[in-house]
Amino acid sequence: MGGTYQLYILYHSILIERLPHGGGRTGMFSPHQETLIVDMVRENNAIKLSEIQQKIIEDHVNFEGINSVSLSTVDRVLKRNRLRMKQLYRVPFDRNSYRVKKQRFQYVQRVFQLDAMERPHEYIYMDEARFNLTKRRRRGRNVIGHRAIVGVPGQRGGNVTLCAAISNHGVVHHHANLGPYNTHQLLIFLNHMRDAVLGQQDEHPIYVVVWDNVSFHRALQVKEWFNMNQGFINLCLPPYSPFLNPIEEFFSSWQWKVYERQPYTRVNLLQAMGLACGDIVAIAEKATSRVGETPAPNSKQTETPPIHNTADPASESTPLLPCNECPIHKDSTSFPYKKILRKRIREIPDVVKQPARKEERPSMSGAFFSHIQYKPDSQEQRIKEEAIAKWVAQTAHPPRTVEDEEFINMMEKIDKRLTVPKKTKITNLVDQMYLAEKVKFKNRLAMARKVTIGIDIWTKKGLTASFLAVSACYFNVQDSKAEHILLNLKQMVHPHTANSIVTLVEECTEEWGIPKEKIIMIITDNGSNMVSAFRVEEEDTSSDENDSNKDSDEEEEADERYGTLERTPCVVHTLQLVVNMVKKEQAIKRLLDKVRHLVRQFSKSSVATERLLEQCGLILIKDCETRWSSSFLMLSRLLEVKDHVTSVADTMGWDCLLPSEWQKVAILKDLLLPFAEHTKVLESDTCCFSLVVPAILDLRSHLSDFSLAHARSYRDVATLAQKMSANMDLRFSCFLDVSASNFSPLAAAACFVDASVSAETLIDSDNDDIQNLLSKAEEYITRSVPYQEEVTDDEDIRNAEVSEVPLQKRPRFRFFSAHRPSSKPKTSKASIRQEVQKFKESLSHANPEESGVDFWSSQSSTMYPLLKPLALDLLAIPASEAFAERVFSLTGDLSSGRRNRARITLERSAFLKLKV
Repeated sequence: MGGTYQLYILYHSILIERLPHGGGRTGMFSPHQETLIVDMVRENNAIKLSEIQQKIIEDHVNFEGINSVSLSTVDRVLKRNRLRMKQLYRVPFDRNSYRVKKQRFQYVQRVFQLDAMERPHEYIYMDEARFNLTKRRRRGRNVIGHRAIVGVPGQRGGNVTLCAAISNHGVVHHHANLGPYNTHQLLIFLNHMRDAVLGQQDEHPIYVVVWDNVSFHRALQVKEWFNMNQGFINLCLPPYSPFLNPIEEFFSSWQWKVYERQPYTRVNLLQAMGLACGDIVAIAEKATSRVGETPAPNSKQTETPPIHNTADPASESTPLLPCNECPIHKDSTSFPYKKILRKRIREIPDVVKQPARKEERPSMSGAFFSHIQYKPDSQEQRIKEEAIAKWVAQTAHPPRTVEDEEFINMMEKIDKRLTVPKKTKITNLVDQMYLAEKVKFKNRLAMARKVTIGIDIWTKKGLTASFLAVSACYFNVQDSKAEHILLNLKQMVHPHTANSIVTLVEECTEEWGIPKEKIIMIITDNGSNMVSAFRVEEEDTSSDENDSNKDSDEEEEADERYGTLERTPCVVHTLQLVVNMVKKEQAIKRLLDKVRHLVRQFSKSSVATERLLEQCGLILIKDCETRWSSSFLMLSRLLEVKDHVTSVADTMGWDCLLPSEWQKVAILKDLLLPFAEHTKVLESDTCCFSLVVPAILDLRSHLSDFSLAHARSYRDVATLAQKMSANMDLRFSCFLDVSASNFSPLAAAACFVDASVSAETLIDSDNDDIQNLLSKAEEYITRSVPYQEEVTDDEDIRNAEVSEVPLQKRPRFRFFSAHRPSSKPKTSKASIRQEVQKFKESLSHANPEESGVDFWSSQSSTMYPLLKPLALDLLAIPASEAFAERVFSLTGDLSSGRRNRARITLERSAFLKLKV
């Protein structure tokens, strides 16, 4: 018996199990190669057999030795691995992207927040579905060789859109409408739904309306409806997530129940839609069996019986059937949509848990009205990211600020839909902004006629690094205004020699595309390396000219043309050198030392400072050698709080100034006041070079009057004023002394074209030196325009006629024709001398309150075609390198403390902060 049973088992095993390969040809593909073919299909479900065949033949690494393969062989391999031809299911690229998954996660978090709230709430799921008369099943059966045919109406008819709302208790309300739904019809439906759920109860839960993100769901009128109806909350589904709305399954079953009744007219279709409502009970039963249990009713929620509106079924906007005729409402079975919802969330991480109930609950608005975040590539997200990057650039904050927790919380309070970018994104945006700004200003520099270069050197505290700042000032032709920008902030290596300075400046001008012919002058301080750097260049230029033996008048004029490269000392720096002479007079120096000692006592004593603040609300100012007008500010503040300082000093038991010393301090203040006022004006970034000559002449007159007024009472101060006047004549001889070797008529020319100061300073003056300065300025302006030969009136008229006639219309014998009488003589173009004379005559009508740039901007280019662009370029020149000083003040903040190593981005940060 046992042997028979074993034979029986062996026999059946042979019949069931596949016998091993017993001979014949071996398989073309190995198991590994078949796996590669299967991977091709998994990577691209739309791949064709011919494409697989081509890839196999072309891949000589994995399919070595296989030069041909038939399509049937490839098909057998796919069937052996259980791969079959299927209908392609089109899925959007973003359906399962990280962004969409994150929004689904946020949606479920909001649902869990609602579940954790103490106040009862109820979900109402809404959507629209389309019905028409030609909808039928797409598959049927018939005899082989014959088509499966089903009859449909000849006319498709219009679509009937059904809008329905369901809850855990069943269908709340539904309404059919011919054609698509819009905002107006949606508002009508919402009103009926509100009446349906609120009509038979006194106390109601919060109703959460869940629907998709179709445009009319987010209309302004719909938002206002929810604002007016406080018992209803709007909750939108994340994109590409219809499976989170249980009404989709409801509509799917309802549609097929309708089409099973084979409606042929619109009335029959509406009746079929109403009668099919009774067949939907099976949906609830299937859903309950799928979940495994029927959910118990919520004790806190009040059951609201579903209500259907009644109307004439023949109308186009007919509600379907009365509620009491719908079989679904006769059954007490409820729809377990909440559990279906939780079961169908496939992309949500397992770490999502329902939060525990707490005593302090979040507000209703915070829980329900949180919005979906912007798309990463949306315009709103991009605009806000650029705004954050611009804020980082302008405030010079480090990019890591955007990753700070407090910054993220602040941005969340401002806009919850914004995804705060990371540090890398902000850095890239700032780099793009920097490159775009550089390109913009390069184009402006290319269009500028003349450029003024300003340079200065700054060394960090502790001598850890040195930087050379190079700036450019020019007249912006497009915007008709003067601009001053930072070109480069280059790190220098010690020693700061003249050759290294020249090399860095040449690299900068080459990088920005500024030719030497366009540079009108270079403004530097009075350091020996700066003076030597550009003095060497001038000597080399002069030596080359002597060796070339080109002494013609035209070349001499070209050397003195408008735009020759020359170094001009910073006027404000030079003024401070004159002011610092007060420290060389022994009597004045002793007084200043006593004042500094008093100020230092107050600054070191917190008690004295606090008492001074209580009495006057001000503190004393200490002077600084590197700060302009600091001595004047110290004396001015001391005199302003004189009585309070004396009172506090007596209280503290300190020695204060004597009455005679207070008087001398007041006199010193009067001596330095004009210097401080002119310094304030001349330290502007643009449009102040034309005020250099008036300022110097005004200071000379002030020193002369001051020395005469105090020659008897305060001889030491009067002597100081005389010495300062002599020092000014020596230092500013390049601007005023026409006989000096280093004289430059550029400042006088700028003053001449400034209509606000030209007449008062130069033209109306009887001083011989001023008149010589005026003549030099006019000669400079005359030579600054392109050279033109002087012609007589007859030649000018003839040349004008010939030049204005097109080349193809000129007579063949133009020299012979020139002697023929002309019926319409034409005038020549006005020369630069005529324009200068016309400008001098117009000064009597000029407004003294109007700036020079405004004056020339209002003038016609046809009246001053040569003088106007020259005047605007001269007026745009700054008088100092204060712009570079401000750059260094900024870079000192950017490279201190925790940002001590921010040297690579220092130039970018300074450029963007000053110009973005």
